[in-house]
Amino acid sequence: MSKFELNGYCLPLLHAAKFPSSQVCGLLLGKMDKEKGSIQSIDTAVPLFHHWTTLTPMLEVALQQVELHADKKGLQIVGWYQGNERLEDTTLHENAIKVADVIRARSGAALILVINNASLSSPGKDGSNYVAFGYQDKDWRKGGMSIDVASTHQSKTVDLLNDGAYQRIVDFDQHLDDVQQDWLATCDLTW
Repeated sequence: MSKFELNGYCLPLLHAAKFPSSQVCGLLLGKMDKEKGSIQSIDTAVPLFHHWTTLTPMLEVALQQVELHADKKGLQIVGWYQGNERLEDTTLHENAIKVADVIRARSGAALILVINNASLSSPGKDGSNYVAFGYQDKDWRKGGMSIDVASTHQSKTVDLLNDGAYQRIVDFDQHLDDVQQDWLATCDLTW
């Protein structure tokens, strides 16, 4: 079972809240249990895109920079998150699968979280803010990965959404528009 730290849980939701009419995506950083070949924790997230969410050269650049940043923090890339454009859409896109396959090949395991956009108006107490996909039997399957979310993370996320904390989120797209915006600092935000 993968345990969520606060930033790992709330940052993807805040990213989606900041760009409610756009698809958003990013990387999940955490720790691996090398012996079990599983994800031990999801410590934080790095928001990547809200414009160019397909596979592009900029994704390669972002992946390399995030790997270096994570390594400095004693973390590694353990997954991918996406929030789809439409409110009720929790389908897994092909580009998410391709990126997650690369992550899984590099780290031995990976997780894909699809944000349940409908839950953003009232984040659920049962972890229903995400649909988790894990790799099983040579395919990405819904529910293939169990995640542990502390109730305090859910209530704190509600407070952050209500307080407009999503305005502090900077993704890689914004950094490309204005290089003075530090997109990697987003994963270190404190609440």
